[in-house]
Amino acid sequence: MRFVCNFNCSREEAEKILLEPKEYVSVDIETVSLLNQLPLGIAVAISPDDGFYFFDVKDDLLSQVIMSSEVVLFHNASFDIPILEALGLKTRAWEDTMLLAYSCGILDKSLEALSASYLHKPYTSVTSQWRKKDQGNIAIDHIKMAGWSIQHACNTYALWESLPKTELYQTIDRP
Repeated sequence: MRFVCNFNCSREEAEKILLEPKEYVSVDIETVSLLNQLPLGIAVAISPDDGFYFFDVKDDLLSQVIMSSEVVLFHNASFDIPILEALGLKTRAWEDTMLLAYSCGILDKSLEALSASYLHKPYTSVTSQWRKKDQGNIAIDHIKMAGWSIQHACNTYALWESLPKTELYQTIDRP
């Protein structure tokens, strides 16, 4: 299986949607764990509600989507960008919703907290599915993980659309 999406469409329709030029996409990378940053898959949201999860992080279609988008949105870009760069994926430009939330004065800037309190959208923690504290993502159902990762990418996209773009973010935090 190459990828899954969170809405109904054929493989051909999905590929056509993915190849259309986009101003924004948001990305969520699933790794073995926070310490072992070997990427297992990458979710790409094309809107606050629609996304895809690629099981092969070196998929050419995934590369095209990320590298052709005007802006890639992250929640904690300092974690995700080095992983993308190690995969040879460059972004034209990027934004970080975690930094944006902080610049708005939101102290609990985790995606889980912001999804609940600011977006009122569900958020399923991947690590909450671990049976053992340090088990990592290898031992969980990767189809379920794909759905959660899409949810995280969609919530990141929704945060970008919802949070005010403060001068503090634009002039101090983002640079």
